[in-house]
Amino acid sequence: NKTSHLLGHSTLEVICFVIIWALQLLIIQKGMETVRRFQDWAGPAVWVMMLLLAIYLCVKSGSFAFTSDIPMDVLREKTADAGIPGDPGSWTALFGVAAIWVTYFSALYLNFCDFARYAPDNAALRKGNIWGLPVNLILFSLVAGVTTIAAYDVYHEVLLHPDQISAKFDSWFLAALAALTFAVATLGINVVANFVSPAFDFSNVFPRQINFKKGGYIAALIALVLYP
Repeated sequence: NKTSHLLGHSTLEVICFVIIWALQLLIIQKGMETVRRFQDWAGPAVWVMMLLLAIYLCVKSGSFAFTSDIPMDVLREKTADAGIPGDPGSWTALFGVAAIWVTYFSALYLNFCDFARYAPDNAALRKGNIWGLPVNLILFSLVAGVTTIAAYDVYHEVLLHPDQISAKFDSWFLAALAALTFAVATLGINVVANFVSPAFDFSNVFPRQINFKKGGYIAALIALVLYP
């Protein structure tokens, strides 16, 4: 119920938070091996859903394009809060987005070693970085662009987020599948960016008393206390 509130949030938000919080605890039950296995299928699952979403909208719109006829004033209005200089599609905006990408991924450098230590050799590490960062990011951006353009042709709205598009689905099954995929994506990002690092931090402070799993429990409890 969106009208009821708990701890300063809607009841639905609290329920969703607790569910995701509990699922993260399940993911670390067997340490980094469980995290690795989860990420092995979570990433591809998000890709599959994005491709299905793009194909569905392209078929429904009857077109496939990397360019659109979305009016510039509409694009400016929809991207006004993004903090990107210049008009959408301009070189200024492109460099602004690139700067945001660098800033976003710079935060992950703080716990890069928590994952790099498990690479068998430097060659595997470089290969993973190339495929996971520039190649994956560029291809995903292209798919997102095609999806946004097709969604505009279908719904006559600029929908910049997948959840906004899925809310337009006539099929409850597709909407539920999209919601499940978003949950998996959220879990994957949170575990990598916000869970693994503090778990190792706590275990490094007291290595004899705290292992990775216990460090994860401590981090989870702190997150639960700070949530309100």
